[in-house]
Amino acid sequence: MLKNKRKILFAAILLVVFLVSFCVLPKFIPKNKTKINAASGSATITSKAEWELGTVQNIDSTSTPGDIKIDDKTSGSQHLDTAGISLDADYDSADKAKVVDDDLATYWGPIPSNGANHYWEIGPFDAINLNKYHLDGEYYTGLNIYTSSNGSSWTKINPTTLLCAPSARCSADHTVSPSVVTKYYKIVTLGGAPYDSPFKIYDLKLYYQQATATHTSSSTQLDGTATFQHWDTFVPDATIPANTSVAFRFRTSADSSNWSNWSNSAAYAGSIDLSGLTQQRYLQVETTLTSTDSIATPS
Repeated sequence: MLKNKRKILFAAILLVVFLVSFCVLPKFIPKNKTKINAASGSATITSKAEWELGTVQNIDSTSTPGDIKIDDKTSGSQHLDTAGISLDADYDSADKAKVVDDDLATYWGPIPSNGANHYWEIGPFDAINLNKYHLDGEYYTGLNIYTSSNGSSWTKINPTTLLCAPSARCSADHTVSPSVVTKYYKIVTLGGAPYDSPFKIYDLKLYYQQATATHTSSSTQLDGTATFQHWDTFVPDATIPANTSVAFRFRTSADSSNWSNWSNSAAYAGSIDLSGLTQQRYLQVETTLTSTDSIATPS
């Protein structure tokens, strides 16, 4: 009897433990969590009407509906940055860099004026549409200016020989009309003229036409919607001929009124990562189109 009672009691205890485990423990064990993913989506600007919802400056959205281009490709003038561009001179080569060092007290020279012609040359640089140059020097016996697209075939661009008065220093802008697309620029001093005073070239600055156009998407055009999670990538589609470029900046807003700072300018690429932006619902894109030859335009 005692053994049977013990068996019954043991079975009863097991049943109680089983019921407690089944009915109570699940209340303390976390239920499986369902992962919720935001639906992926995209926003595009591709039609003439969509482009024109934004803010435009010198933009042509009409000639090829669906694309934007630079409207006036001859506007604007830019000083060529000569840093790092190769220089050459057939006389006083040690001082050739003083022509473009922005120091008006230093000069290339003195170059003899009572003998052969001598030259100073810069290039190659990216093709520019040269429309003006500033020359500061002493050149009483005269000099000429040449440009080239290949460094071997040269064209004189000044209609008359450039001269300073005897014992005087010239500092003047010279317009290139019509403008010239070039990769090289050369100064040639003329020897054998009546004056014996040597040449000195203190400063040279080259200017070229650089047309720019800017499009900024409207404040609510790129809307991540109320379920917004994050901006992932920006995928532009552009045609970029030689002597042109496209660049982008981005900013975001939670309410389409108060905006983050613009991002650093990003050069055109097939895909641009936006994960580093302040992640807010509205995205604004600034597109800058540039041309340096007054002919071509990116689109």
